[in-house]
Amino acid sequence: MIGFVVMLASATAHSLRADTILLRSSARATAPVALRDVATLDGSDAEALGDLIVFERTKDGKVAQVDLSIEDIRNALNETKADIRWGKIALSGDSCSLRLISEKKETPVADLTPAPAPLPVPKLPAGPTWHVVSDMHDESLRTAIGTRLVSLLKAQPTDVRIAFADADNALLDTPSPGRTLDIQPTGLGAIVPVVVRVFEGEKVIAAGTAKVRVEQKLSVVGATRALHRGDLVTNDVVFSESRWTIPGERLAIESAVVGSIIKNRIQPGDLFLEGDVEAAILVKRGDIVNVACLAGSIVMNTKARAMANGRENEVIEFTPLRNAKSRVTARVVAQGQAVINAEGGDDQVYENKPVAEAEPAPAEATRSTAKSASNGPKFRANIQRAPELATVGNTTVQRVTTRPDGTMVVEAATNDPKKPVRKMKFMPVDVP
Repeated sequence: MIGFVVMLASATAHSLRADTILLRSSARATAPVALRDVATLDGSDAEALGDLIVFERTKDGKVAQVDLSIEDIRNALNETKADIRWGKIALSGDSCSLRLISEKKETPVADLTPAPAPLPVPKLPAGPTWHVVSDMHDESLRTAIGTRLVSLLKAQPTDVRIAFADADNALLDTPSPGRTLDIQPTGLGAIVPVVVRVFEGEKVIAAGTAKVRVEQKLSVVGATRALHRGDLVTNDVVFSESRWTIPGERLAIESAVVGSIIKNRIQPGDLFLEGDVEAAILVKRGDIVNVACLAGSIVMNTKARAMANGRENEVIEFTPLRNAKSRVTARVVAQGQAVINAEGGDDQVYENKPVAEAEPAPAEATRSTAKSASNGPKFRANIQRAPELATVGNTTVQRVTTRPDGTMVVEAATNDPKKPVRKMKFMPVDVP
């Protein structure tokens, strides 16, 4: 019984992966009728059978409609092609009501009658006439507008093209050499309204608004296949090319797309916009990561547990494994890696709460150390002064103190008058 269930599940899974031929309920076609005329094909093996003939016109040619069952289709395919791999193709459906369309016969020349004069066909509006700004060399108002738009887009003249509306020709034909031009674009998009004033001395001789079509050539990134929310974007699912685009579209660049996570569904051929992706989560809440603490030329590493999800360059909180009461905020730099820069800005603050009290020492050790403990700080031990002071920028490490509980205190001097001395406390290094 168990073997039967396994075979049934295997067969079901196999059928789910098989190509499909789904017979339509009705169709219209001219004889001879191919498989793709009466069925929907899905998969390479099914598509390969699309041109096989499944029905030819009867001898008298009077039949206008015929019903084709699924068995009729299977038999016709087997007669035409004997080596069909039915194990990889699922044929489904009930029957197809096929209506045959008669081909029109040519009328003999003798029977032709004078045809009425054809009605005039309205002319379709012509597409815009594009001018690449780098090719516009004359001293005209059109060239001045193109130059102004290139400056607005902060682009190269070879990467901007413009087109003008015929309705603006009266304004754009105004001679401009030797005159002062005031050109102000008032928007950004497929059509940019441009306010134009032409001065001759102190007199305005022409003024108006020209609606200019603008496109900019940019390097764009698109999807080669459908992508769903949560998918990881890799190099094999994207393409990049140079394309004329509408200014103002928030198109994403390739470096920001590859390695990110899909937020919005992407269809094949769609271009990526900035809001379509988000940075991948490199550290998940509860992950054990390596936290590297930088203090000048000193690097200390410790293992800590992430208290939140973190993406690249995000600053999140960690709990060192050696002391669950401590809290460290560090910047996520890679999968399983975070960094604290003790000399960095406010986004990399090392906030360490007081560590737990050390366990009481044995009575004999307590008596032997009571005298020394009364003469100094509670955790004073192993104060090390480096013979060669480590210096980075305006910060110099003066002293490194190792306390009995394993923590280390680094004292550094800076040139900052507000904070001439900085103390940084670190947990012990975790040895793998």
